[in-house]
Amino acid sequence: MAELMLKKLEQQLQCAICLDIYKEPKLLQCSHIYCKQCLTCLVVKDLHDGSLTLSCPVCRQKTPILNEGGVNGLKPAFHINHLLEIREDLRNQGPLGKTTAPPEPDAVKCSVFCASHVSKEVELFCDTCEELICLKCAIKGGKHFTHDYNPINEVLEKCKSDISEWLEPVEKQAQLIKKALDDIDQHSNEVMMQKDSLEFSISNAATAVHELIESEKVNLLDNLKKISDEKLEMLTLQKNGLESRFSKLMSCVDSMKSGLKTGIPSHILQMKTPVSILTKELISSFGSDSTQPVTKADVRYVSPEKCFNLLGSVHAMGSCDGKNSSASGAGLVSALVGEKAKIVIHAVNYHSKKCEEPLKNLHCELISTSGLTVKGSVVESDTSSSGDREVEYCPVVSGKHKLHVIISDHPITGSPFPVYVKRTIFESLVTPKLTIKDIDEPWGITVNDRDDEVVASSTSIRCISIFSRSSGALLRVFGGFSSPRGITIDKDSFLYLCNCESHCILKLTLDGKFIASVGSLGRNVLQFCYPKDIAYNPVNDKLYVVDANDRVQVLSPDLSSSGIFGMHGSCPGELNNPHGIACDQSGLIYVADTYNHRIQVFNTDQELVEVFGSRGSKEGGLLDPTSVAIDTDRDIVYVSERKRISIFDTKGIFVATSNQAGKRVTVDNEGLVYVCNTSQNMINVY
Repeated sequence: MAELMLKKLEQQLQCAICLDIYKEPKLLQCSHIYCKQCLTCLVVKDLHDGSLTLSCPVCRQKTPILNEGGVNGLKPAFHINHLLEIREDLRNQGPLGKTTAPPEPDAVKCSVFCASHVSKEVELFCDTCEELICLKCAIKGGKHFTHDYNPINEVLEKCKSDISEWLEPVEKQAQLIKKALDDIDQHSNEVMMQKDSLEFSISNAATAVHELIESEKVNLLDNLKKISDEKLEMLTLQKNGLESRFSKLMSCVDSMKSGLKTGIPSHILQMKTPVSILTKELISSFGSDSTQPVTKADVRYVSPEKCFNLLGSVHAMGSCDGKNSSASGAGLVSALVGEKAKIVIHAVNYHSKKCEEPLKNLHCELISTSGLTVKGSVVESDTSSSGDREVEYCPVVSGKHKLHVIISDHPITGSPFPVYVKRTIFESLVTPKLTIKDIDEPWGITVNDRDDEVVASSTSIRCISIFSRSSGALLRVFGGFSSPRGITIDKDSFLYLCNCESHCILKLTLDGKFIASVGSLGRNVLQFCYPKDIAYNPVNDKLYVVDANDRVQVLSPDLSSSGIFGMHGSCPGELNNPHGIACDQSGLIYVADTYNHRIQVFNTDQELVEVFGSRGSKEGGLLDPTSVAIDTDRDIVYVSERKRISIFDTKGIFVATSNQAGKRVTVDNEGLVYVCNTSQNMINVY
């Protein structure tokens, strides 16, 4: 009866993933329960906000995962744990399905008497049954006659020794706890001492900040005095000049009016010509602008929240207002490595008019994501007098950058500007350096860098062809395959081939000698369904195979299984009939997720680290990508798709598109790109 109950109970305690009895069961938000270890491989990282989620394999409902605890942070399935304890109790029951009840307190008190003969005192200890017995139990016919037994006094010391030995780890743990308590007291004292020390440091820092503020206050007042004194001096000089001229003019007017009033007619007539000349000279030598104040009270105080200084700043309104200045030009958006890019800075003053004064403290810096900084410089031109200044910079690395433009400690409007720097190397994909023509319908391609050879599979004549990498000449051919597809070469120069319609993987020498094979049609371990491509990972010495089972199967060089990851679907980490796979020199695995129209990147721990591409024919979009190749030295990813090759950097940022059609693509150690043009029966090398 107990065995039947145990069997039924175990049927209810099977994990739906590993099909084994639950181990550390965890409860998802959808109420489904799985083993903790089974859930670990289902955790997916969101590419935008970095959050972790877990999709239930049964209902697909997503459960958020805390970054700190991971799967350990999920709630335990307490009712399942209780059932597991019941199962363990059933398994430990005796033949009759009954367990021995604990002794009553009275039985403990009477333990000096034999359990079988209650009137007899115990004198022996049965080693076989590990219980106290009397002499009657040990004689012929007794229950323990055939067992090993000894007098109590003889086994007592050994029993004491065993108990002492068992107590040793307990005492050691007690000592560890005592030491931990002492350490806690010591750390508590250190925390208090640290608190006092930091209070002193904070007080000193506050004093230093106060002194700094006082220093800035003095500097601001000095600057204000300097600007005001300059303005007053300019106004004083202008005033003195005008007062002198005013005195001369009034003297001339007074003397002439006096002559007109008191002079005799002959004198007045004689004065006409000299007075005419004198008044014209006085009027012509004086411009109306001279009456305008050369400066005015336009000094302003900028509060701290609008600038980088603790107390703000003071400035004259005619000087450049960096915060409200702007910039334009293609260099604010993109640039090319090694080529100068230009922007135009539109400087305005604090009157919101074009600033024609010289720009003070202009800084232009292009900073890459890795921290590499390139300085920009001002280009002298005819536009400088109109308030516009040209600035140029020359990038040295590709990728995302930030362009900072700062005038007098103020970033201009829009700064920093996001700038993407493209590589110019892609111009080399226009004209092939070499064309290999002695092959029909090439599919798979790889490069044997050790022997300077190009290895390709042919689907029409079902063979492997090997060519000279330098000349493209055919060196040797071997065949007899049913449907050769993807190929790769390991560090020991062994060739691995996807024999697609035979649903197997072959291991060969580069002379065509058969070494081993593995695989048959199916979904189990070491079974395949039309394997399309295979890649060798130099970091962990493993092979990675993609097929129509919507997964990646990992093999060792001896073709034994080393794991499987991936499943059918369109969520991150899931696959839909992948056709291509490649590994870079750092060990990352790039999968051409063909019918999901994207590239997925995994690490050697089979964790998803990057996804890029989406369905579309525009820049950055992908249509049925069939293969992928990585140029690690140049941080370039080549993806072959419908009638073109799209180019990304290793972060998934789109860079360029080549109209070169090709079924498969690969890259050698020199950065040369090999494209299989199946329809035209050739391989182009760029």
